[in-house]
Amino acid sequence: MAGTINETDMYNLLSQVFKPEVANTLLQQLKGETKPAPIVDWVMPGDLITAEFMNQMLAVLADLQLRVAELEGGSAEDGVIIYEPNLSTTLHIDDRLTIVGKNILPDSIVSIDNALLTSGQSSTDNSRFVFDHIPPFDTIEAGGRFVTLEVSNAKGKQTAKFKLLPMELTTLLGELSILQSGGPPAGTKYTPGGRYTFTFTITADTRPDETFLVIPSVDTGWTAYAVVSAAANAAKLEPAEISIKAAANATTPTIATVYVAVLIPYGTATQTTGKLTLQIKSKKLSPSRKWLSPPVSITVDGNPQPTRQITVSLSTTTAGDAAVRSNSDGSRTALVAPNSAAELYFDVIVPSAGKYRVDSKKLANFLGDQSTPQWSANVSGSSDGVLNLAAKDQVIVTVSAKSDAKQANLEFEITSIDNPNVSGYLTPYVEPLVIR
Repeated sequence: MAGTINETDMYNLLSQVFKPEVANTLLQQLKGETKPAPIVDWVMPGDLITAEFMNQMLAVLADLQLRVAELEGGSAEDGVIIYEPNLSTTLHIDDRLTIVGKNILPDSIVSIDNALLTSGQSSTDNSRFVFDHIPPFDTIEAGGRFVTLEVSNAKGKQTAKFKLLPMELTTLLGELSILQSGGPPAGTKYTPGGRYTFTFTITADTRPDETFLVIPSVDTGWTAYAVVSAAANAAKLEPAEISIKAAANATTPTIATVYVAVLIPYGTATQTTGKLTLQIKSKKLSPSRKWLSPPVSITVDGNPQPTRQITVSLSTTTAGDAAVRSNSDGSRTALVAPNSAAELYFDVIVPSAGKYRVDSKKLANFLGDQSTPQWSANVSGSSDGVLNLAAKDQVIVTVSAKSDAKQANLEFEITSIDNPNVSGYLTPYVEPLVIR
Protein backbone atom coordinates (compact mmCIF):
# COMPACT_ATOMS: atom_id res chain seq x y z
CA MET A 1 0.00 0.00 0.00
CA ALA A 2 1.31 3.41 -0.92
CA GLY A 3 2.37 5.55 2.03
CA THR A 4 3.18 9.17 2.72
CA ILE A 5 6.09 10.80 4.51
CA ASN A 6 6.13 14.17 6.22
CA GLU A 7 8.99 16.60 6.60
CA THR A 8 9.95 15.42 10.08
CA ASP A 9 10.06 11.77 9.02
CA MET A 10 12.16 12.67 5.98
CA TYR A 11 14.63 14.62 8.12
CA ASN A 12 14.90 11.71 10.59
CA LEU A 13 15.56 9.34 7.69
CA LEU A 14 18.25 11.59 6.20
CA SER A 15 19.94 12.12 9.55
CA GLN A 16 20.50 8.36 9.89
CA VAL A 17 23.04 8.43 7.07
CA PHE A 18 24.20 12.09 7.01
CA LYS A 19 25.39 14.64 9.50
CA PRO A 20 22.62 17.03 10.66
CA GLU A 21 23.83 19.95 8.54
CA VAL A 22 24.01 17.73 5.45
CA ALA A 23 20.58 16.21 6.16
CA ASN A 24 19.10 19.70 6.46
CA THR A 25 20.56 20.77 3.13
CA LEU A 26 19.30 17.66 1.32
CA LEU A 27 15.84 18.16 2.82
CA GLN A 28 15.72 21.71 1.49
CA GLN A 29 16.72 20.48 -1.94
CA LEU A 30 14.04 17.77 -1.89
CA LYS A 31 11.45 20.43 -0.95
CA GLY A 32 12.45 22.43 -4.01
CA GLU A 33 13.87 25.45 -2.24
CA THR A 34 16.13 27.35 -4.61
CA LYS A 35 18.64 28.59 -2.04
CA PRO A 36 19.40 25.82 0.41
CA ALA A 37 21.68 26.55 3.34
CA PRO A 38 25.31 25.80 2.53
CA ILE A 39 26.72 22.47 3.68
CA VAL A 40 29.11 22.80 6.58
CA ASP A 41 32.52 21.40 5.59
CA TRP A 42 32.47 17.62 5.79
CA VAL A 43 35.56 16.94 3.70
CA MET A 44 38.19 19.47 4.69
CA PRO A 45 40.19 21.38 2.06
CA GLY A 46 43.26 19.38 1.13
CA ASP A 47 41.75 16.05 2.19
CA LEU A 48 42.24 13.13 -0.18
CA ILE A 49 38.92 12.05 -1.66
CA THR A 50 39.39 8.36 -2.34
CA ALA A 51 37.50 5.98 -4.60
CA GLU A 52 36.35 4.16 -1.46
CA PHE A 53 34.84 7.37 -0.12
CA MET A 54 33.03 8.14 -3.38
CA ASN A 55 31.72 4.58 -3.68
CA GLN A 56 30.43 4.83 -0.13
CA MET A 57 28.66 8.11 -1.00
CA LEU A 58 27.07 6.54 -4.08
CA ALA A 59 25.92 3.61 -1.99
CA VAL A 60 24.42 5.99 0.59
CA LEU A 61 22.49 7.84 -2.13
CA ALA A 62 21.26 4.61 -3.71
CA ASP A 63 20.16 3.37 -0.31
CA LEU A 64 18.42 6.66 0.42
CA GLN A 65 16.66 6.61 -2.95
CA LEU A 66 15.34 3.12 -2.28
CA ARG A 67 14.08 4.06 1.18
CA VAL A 68 12.34 7.19 -0.09
CA ALA A 69 10.70 5.26 -2.94
CA GLU A 70 9.47 2.64 -0.51
CA LEU A 71 8.07 5.20 1.93
CA GLU A 72 6.33 7.19 -0.80
CA GLY A 73 4.84 4.08 -2.35
CA GLY A 74 6.78 3.32 -5.49
CA SER A 75 7.60 0.07 -7.25
CA ALA A 76 10.01 -0.87 -4.46
CA GLU A 77 6.99 -1.78 -2.34
CA ASP A 78 6.66 -5.10 -4.16
CA GLY A 79 10.39 -5.84 -4.49
CA VAL A 80 13.11 -6.93 -2.11
CA ILE A 81 13.98 -4.23 0.43
CA ILE A 82 16.93 -4.32 2.86
CA TYR A 83 16.83 -1.98 5.85
CA GLU A 84 19.59 -3.67 7.81
CA PRO A 85 22.48 -4.20 7.63
CA ASN A 86 23.42 -0.85 6.09
CA LEU A 87 26.36 1.50 5.84
CA SER A 88 26.18 2.29 9.56
CA THR A 89 26.38 -1.41 10.46
CA THR A 90 29.64 -3.00 11.62
CA LEU A 91 29.86 -6.77 12.06
CA HIS A 92 32.63 -9.30 12.65
CA ILE A 93 33.28 -12.59 10.93
CA ASP A 94 31.46 -15.30 12.90
CA ASP A 95 28.83 -12.81 14.17
CA ARG A 96 25.15 -13.54 13.65
CA LEU A 97 23.82 -11.80 10.53
CA THR A 98 20.21 -10.58 10.72
CA ILE A 99 18.79 -9.13 7.51
CA VAL A 100 15.80 -6.85 8.13
CA GLY A 101 13.61 -5.68 5.28
CA LYS A 102 10.64 -6.71 3.14
CA ASN A 103 9.93 -9.58 0.78
CA ILE A 104 12.89 -11.63 2.02
CA LEU A 105 11.38 -14.97 1.05
CA PRO A 106 12.43 -18.34 2.52
CA ASP A 107 14.02 -19.38 -0.79
CA SER A 108 16.08 -16.20 -1.08
CA ILE A 109 19.61 -16.51 -2.40
CA VAL A 110 21.91 -14.54 -0.12
CA SER A 111 25.58 -13.73 -0.70
CA ILE A 112 28.35 -11.52 0.64
CA ASP A 113 30.76 -10.37 -2.05
CA ASN A 114 29.37 -13.13 -4.29
CA ALA A 115 30.05 -15.84 -1.68
CA LEU A 116 26.82 -17.74 -1.01
CA LEU A 117 25.50 -18.02 2.53
CA THR A 118 23.65 -21.18 3.52
CA SER A 119 21.40 -22.42 6.32
CA GLY A 120 19.56 -19.15 6.83
CA GLN A 121 16.18 -18.94 8.56
CA SER A 122 13.37 -16.67 7.33
CA SER A 123 10.64 -15.15 9.51
CA THR A 124 7.00 -15.97 8.78
CA ASP A 125 6.27 -12.43 7.58
CA ASN A 126 9.35 -12.40 5.30
CA SER A 127 10.76 -9.36 7.12
CA ARG A 128 13.84 -11.08 8.55
CA PHE A 129 16.44 -13.57 7.42
CA VAL A 130 18.95 -14.83 9.99
CA PHE A 131 22.29 -16.60 9.60
CA ASP A 132 23.95 -17.88 12.79
CA HIS A 133 27.47 -17.10 11.57
CA ILE A 134 29.15 -14.94 8.96
CA PRO A 135 31.70 -17.25 7.29
CA PRO A 136 35.43 -16.41 7.08
CA PHE A 137 36.75 -14.22 4.25
CA ASP A 138 40.49 -14.33 3.54
CA THR A 139 40.46 -10.75 2.28
CA ILE A 140 39.21 -9.21 5.54
CA GLU A 141 42.22 -7.62 7.21
CA ALA A 142 42.60 -6.04 10.64
CA GLY A 143 40.85 -2.77 9.78
CA GLY A 144 37.99 -4.46 7.98
CA ARG A 145 36.28 -3.22 4.81
CA PHE A 146 32.87 -2.63 3.30
CA VAL A 147 31.29 -5.70 1.73
CA THR A 148 28.21 -6.12 -0.47
CA LEU A 149 25.26 -8.15 0.76
CA GLU A 150 22.91 -9.35 -1.98
CA VAL A 151 19.44 -10.85 -1.56
CA SER A 152 17.53 -12.19 -4.58
CA ASN A 153 14.31 -14.13 -5.00
CA ALA A 154 11.15 -14.12 -7.13
CA LYS A 155 10.36 -10.61 -5.88
CA GLY A 156 13.59 -9.20 -7.24
CA LYS A 157 17.12 -8.43 -6.12
CA GLN A 158 18.59 -5.88 -3.72
CA THR A 159 22.05 -5.12 -2.34
CA ALA A 160 23.32 -3.37 0.76
CA LYS A 161 26.78 -2.51 2.03
CA PHE A 162 28.08 -2.88 5.58
CA LYS A 163 31.47 -2.96 7.24
CA LEU A 164 32.92 -6.39 8.02
CA LEU A 165 35.78 -6.84 10.49
CA PRO A 166 37.87 -9.92 11.33
CA MET A 167 36.60 -12.34 13.96
CA GLU A 168 36.40 -10.76 17.39
CA LEU A 169 38.45 -12.90 19.74
CA THR A 170 37.11 -13.34 23.25
CA THR A 171 39.86 -15.64 24.53
CA LEU A 172 43.62 -15.29 24.39
CA LEU A 173 45.26 -17.35 21.65
CA GLY A 174 48.93 -18.18 21.11
CA GLU A 175 51.96 -18.49 23.33
CA LEU A 176 54.65 -16.29 24.82
CA SER A 177 58.06 -16.80 26.36
CA ILE A 178 59.93 -14.91 29.08
CA LEU A 179 63.70 -14.64 29.25
CA GLN A 180 66.04 -12.70 31.50
CA SER A 181 67.89 -10.37 29.14
CA GLY A 182 69.69 -8.07 31.55
CA GLY A 183 70.76 -7.62 35.17
CA PRO A 184 73.39 -6.08 37.42
CA PRO A 185 76.72 -5.26 35.70
CA ALA A 186 79.34 -8.00 35.50
CA GLY A 187 81.52 -8.01 38.61
CA THR A 188 78.68 -6.87 40.89
CA LYS A 189 78.63 -8.66 44.23
CA TYR A 190 75.25 -9.36 45.77
CA THR A 191 75.17 -8.05 49.36
CA PRO A 192 72.53 -7.98 52.12
CA GLY A 193 70.54 -4.75 52.04
CA GLY A 194 71.17 -4.27 48.32
CA ARG A 195 68.61 -3.57 45.60
CA TYR A 196 69.23 -5.13 42.18
CA THR A 197 67.35 -4.70 38.91
CA PHE A 198 66.76 -7.41 36.32
CA THR A 199 65.42 -7.08 32.79
CA PHE A 200 63.10 -9.65 31.23
CA THR A 201 62.16 -9.80 27.55
CA ILE A 202 58.75 -11.16 26.60
CA THR A 203 58.34 -12.60 23.11
CA ALA A 204 54.61 -12.90 22.45
CA ASP A 205 52.91 -14.68 19.58
CA THR A 206 49.50 -13.93 21.09
CA ARG A 207 46.28 -12.31 19.94
CA PRO A 208 44.25 -10.19 20.39
CA ASP A 209 45.65 -7.23 22.33
CA GLU A 210 45.73 -8.04 26.03
CA THR A 211 46.83 -6.68 29.40
CA PHE A 212 49.00 -9.00 31.48
CA LEU A 213 49.69 -8.98 35.21
CA VAL A 214 53.38 -8.86 36.11
CA ILE A 215 54.16 -11.05 39.15
CA PRO A 216 57.83 -11.44 40.18
CA SER A 217 58.83 -13.54 43.18
CA VAL A 218 61.89 -15.01 44.90
CA ASP A 219 61.60 -18.46 46.46
CA THR A 220 63.40 -17.31 49.64
CA GLY A 221 60.74 -14.70 50.31
CA TRP A 222 62.87 -11.69 49.38
CA THR A 223 60.94 -8.65 48.19
CA ALA A 224 60.56 -8.43 44.41
CA TYR A 225 58.43 -6.00 42.41
CA ALA A 226 58.15 -4.59 38.90
CA VAL A 227 59.67 -1.16 38.24
CA VAL A 228 59.32 1.30 35.37
CA SER A 229 62.90 1.09 34.06
CA ALA A 230 66.35 -0.38 34.66
CA ALA A 231 67.52 2.78 36.45
CA ALA A 232 69.00 2.24 39.91
CA ASN A 233 66.17 4.02 41.76
CA ALA A 234 63.36 3.44 39.27
CA ALA A 235 59.85 3.81 40.69
CA LYS A 236 57.55 0.87 41.29
CA LEU A 237 55.35 -0.06 38.33
CA GLU A 238 51.77 0.64 39.41
CA PRO A 239 49.60 -1.09 38.52
CA ALA A 240 51.94 -4.03 37.98
CA GLU A 241 50.79 -4.88 34.48
CA ILE A 242 51.86 -4.57 30.87
CA SER A 243 49.88 -4.22 27.63
CA ILE A 244 50.96 -6.44 24.76
CA LYS A 245 49.68 -5.84 21.24
CA ALA A 246 48.57 -8.77 19.10
CA ALA A 247 51.39 -10.31 17.09
CA ALA A 248 51.38 -9.29 13.43
CA ASN A 249 51.84 -12.93 12.43
CA ALA A 250 53.59 -16.11 13.56
CA THR A 251 56.99 -14.92 12.35
CA THR A 252 56.63 -11.37 13.72
CA PRO A 253 55.97 -11.64 17.47
CA THR A 254 55.41 -8.69 19.76
CA ILE A 255 58.39 -7.88 21.99
CA ALA A 256 57.85 -6.35 25.42
CA THR A 257 60.17 -5.58 28.34
CA VAL A 258 59.63 -5.90 32.09
CA TYR A 259 62.01 -4.62 34.79
CA VAL A 260 62.11 -6.24 38.23
CA ALA A 261 63.79 -4.99 41.41
CA VAL A 262 64.90 -7.45 44.10
CA LEU A 263 65.77 -6.45 47.69
CA ILE A 264 68.10 -8.76 49.65
CA PRO A 265 67.25 -8.42 53.36
CA TYR A 266 69.86 -7.22 55.84
CA GLY A 267 71.34 -10.10 57.78
CA THR A 268 71.01 -12.67 55.00
CA ALA A 269 73.75 -15.25 55.36
CA THR A 270 76.58 -15.52 52.83
CA GLN A 271 76.02 -18.08 50.06
CA THR A 272 72.24 -17.95 50.51
CA THR A 273 70.71 -18.35 47.06
CA GLY A 274 67.35 -17.01 46.02
CA LYS A 275 65.75 -17.91 42.70
CA LEU A 276 63.90 -15.10 40.96
CA THR A 277 61.08 -15.94 38.56
CA LEU A 278 58.68 -13.72 36.66
CA GLN A 279 55.12 -14.82 36.06
CA ILE A 280 53.04 -13.18 33.33
CA LYS A 281 49.27 -13.70 33.64
CA SER A 282 46.42 -12.79 31.29
CA LYS A 283 44.29 -10.17 33.08
CA LYS A 284 40.99 -10.05 31.17
CA LEU A 285 40.58 -12.56 28.37
CA SER A 286 41.95 -15.79 29.84
CA PRO A 287 42.86 -15.32 33.54
CA SER A 288 43.80 -18.98 33.86
CA ARG A 289 46.61 -18.59 31.31
CA LYS A 290 50.00 -17.75 32.77
CA TRP A 291 53.66 -18.17 31.91
CA LEU A 292 56.79 -18.44 34.07
CA SER A 293 60.36 -17.45 33.31
CA PRO A 294 63.32 -19.75 33.94
CA PRO A 295 64.74 -19.02 37.42
CA VAL A 296 67.51 -16.47 37.90
CA SER A 297 69.89 -17.44 40.73
CA ILE A 298 70.94 -14.67 43.13
CA THR A 299 73.62 -15.78 45.59
CA VAL A 300 74.69 -13.53 48.47
CA ASP A 301 78.39 -12.62 48.14
CA GLY A 302 78.28 -14.08 44.61
CA ASN A 303 78.26 -12.47 41.16
CA PRO A 304 75.43 -12.26 38.60
CA GLN A 305 75.02 -15.29 36.41
CA PRO A 306 75.24 -14.74 32.63
CA THR A 307 71.98 -13.72 31.00
CA ARG A 308 70.36 -16.36 28.84
CA GLN A 309 69.74 -15.64 25.16
CA ILE A 310 68.00 -18.89 24.28
CA THR A 311 64.38 -19.40 25.27
CA VAL A 312 63.48 -22.92 26.40
CA SER A 313 60.01 -24.19 27.29
CA LEU A 314 58.54 -27.64 27.86
CA SER A 315 55.90 -28.14 25.19
CA THR A 316 54.37 -31.59 24.99
CA THR A 317 55.12 -35.30 25.04
CA THR A 318 54.50 -38.28 22.81
CA ALA A 319 55.44 -41.95 22.73
CA GLY A 320 54.71 -43.86 25.90
CA ASP A 321 52.52 -43.34 28.95
CA ALA A 322 53.21 -39.69 29.66
CA ALA A 323 51.66 -36.24 29.86
CA VAL A 324 52.56 -32.60 30.47
CA ARG A 325 50.71 -30.76 33.25
CA SER A 326 50.30 -26.99 33.40
CA ASN A 327 50.81 -25.78 36.96
CA SER A 328 49.10 -22.89 38.72
CA ASP A 329 52.27 -20.76 38.67
CA GLY A 330 52.67 -21.06 34.89
CA SER A 331 55.34 -23.76 34.97
CA ARG A 332 54.90 -27.18 33.38
CA THR A 333 55.60 -30.65 34.77
CA ALA A 334 56.37 -33.81 32.79
CA LEU A 335 54.58 -36.93 33.97
CA VAL A 336 56.07 -40.30 33.01
CA ALA A 337 54.71 -43.69 34.02
CA PRO A 338 57.11 -45.83 36.12
CA ASN A 339 59.03 -48.49 34.19
CA SER A 340 58.46 -46.66 30.91
CA ALA A 341 60.03 -44.05 28.65
CA ALA A 342 58.58 -40.95 26.99
CA GLU A 343 59.73 -38.28 24.56
CA LEU A 344 59.56 -34.74 25.94
CA TYR A 345 59.43 -31.91 23.40
CA PHE A 346 61.24 -28.69 24.32
CA ASP A 347 60.53 -25.59 22.24
CA VAL A 348 63.68 -23.53 21.77
CA ILE A 349 64.15 -20.07 20.26
CA VAL A 350 67.80 -19.34 19.41
CA PRO A 351 69.34 -16.07 18.16
CA SER A 352 70.28 -17.64 14.83
CA ALA A 353 70.22 -21.02 13.12
CA GLY A 354 73.30 -23.17 13.74
CA LYS A 355 74.85 -25.84 15.94
CA TYR A 356 73.92 -26.07 19.60
CA ARG A 357 74.76 -28.54 22.34
CA VAL A 358 72.45 -29.84 25.05
CA ASP A 359 74.62 -30.65 28.08
CA SER A 360 74.18 -34.44 28.32
CA LYS A 361 75.95 -34.62 31.70
CA LYS A 362 73.55 -32.14 33.29
CA LEU A 363 70.64 -33.77 31.52
CA ALA A 364 71.45 -37.07 33.23
CA ASN A 365 71.88 -35.35 36.61
CA PHE A 366 68.33 -35.12 37.90
CA LEU A 367 68.16 -32.50 40.64
CA GLY A 368 66.51 -33.90 43.75
CA ASP A 369 67.13 -37.48 42.61
CA GLN A 370 68.07 -40.07 45.22
CA SER A 371 71.50 -41.71 45.47
CA THR A 372 70.14 -44.60 43.45
CA PRO A 373 69.20 -43.22 40.03
CA GLN A 374 65.46 -43.20 39.52
CA TRP A 375 65.45 -41.39 36.18
CA SER A 376 67.53 -41.29 33.02
CA ALA A 377 67.50 -38.94 30.03
CA ASN A 378 69.23 -38.46 26.71
CA VAL A 379 68.88 -36.22 23.65
CA SER A 380 67.06 -38.01 20.86
CA GLY A 381 68.86 -38.06 17.53
CA SER A 382 72.29 -37.12 18.92
CA SER A 383 74.86 -39.16 20.83
CA ASP A 384 76.79 -36.09 22.03
CA GLY A 385 73.89 -33.65 22.42
CA VAL A 386 74.90 -31.54 19.37
CA LEU A 387 72.04 -30.52 17.10
CA ASN A 388 71.54 -28.33 14.04
CA LEU A 389 68.70 -25.99 14.98
CA ALA A 390 66.59 -23.48 13.11
CA ALA A 391 65.86 -20.14 14.78
CA LYS A 392 62.65 -21.66 16.18
CA ASP A 393 62.92 -25.40 16.68
CA GLN A 394 62.26 -28.37 18.96
CA VAL A 395 64.61 -30.58 20.94
CA ILE A 396 63.37 -34.06 21.86
CA VAL A 397 64.58 -35.61 25.10
CA THR A 398 63.81 -39.23 25.93
CA VAL A 399 63.13 -39.66 29.66
CA SER A 400 62.82 -43.01 31.44
CA ALA A 401 61.34 -43.54 34.91
CA LYS A 402 62.17 -46.49 37.15
CA SER A 403 59.63 -48.21 39.36
CA ASP A 404 60.60 -46.18 42.45
CA ALA A 405 60.86 -42.80 40.69
CA LYS A 406 59.95 -39.72 42.76
CA GLN A 407 59.59 -36.06 41.87
CA ALA A 408 62.81 -34.49 40.60
CA ASN A 409 64.02 -31.67 38.34
CA LEU A 410 65.27 -32.33 34.84
CA GLU A 411 68.25 -30.04 34.17
CA PHE A 412 68.17 -28.85 30.55
CA GLU A 413 70.95 -26.51 29.45
CA ILE A 414 71.68 -25.65 25.82
CA THR A 415 74.67 -23.65 24.51
CA SER A 416 75.77 -22.35 21.14
CA ILE A 417 78.77 -24.20 19.69
CA ASP A 418 80.07 -20.99 18.12
CA ASN A 419 79.50 -18.72 21.12
CA PRO A 420 79.51 -20.30 24.62
CA ASN A 421 78.01 -17.09 26.04
CA VAL A 422 74.76 -17.84 24.20
CA SER A 423 72.79 -20.31 26.28
CA GLY A 424 69.41 -21.30 27.64
CA TYR A 425 68.36 -23.12 30.80
CA LEU A 426 65.26 -24.82 32.17
CA THR A 427 64.67 -27.15 35.13
CA PRO A 428 61.14 -28.52 34.79
CA TYR A 429 59.78 -30.99 37.31
CA VAL A 430 59.34 -34.62 36.34
CA GLU A 431 57.00 -36.84 38.28
CA PRO A 432 55.78 -40.44 38.05
CA LEU A 433 52.46 -40.66 36.23
CA VAL A 434 49.84 -42.40 38.30
CA ILE A 435 47.50 -44.42 36.06
CA ARG A 436 44.19 -45.30 37.65
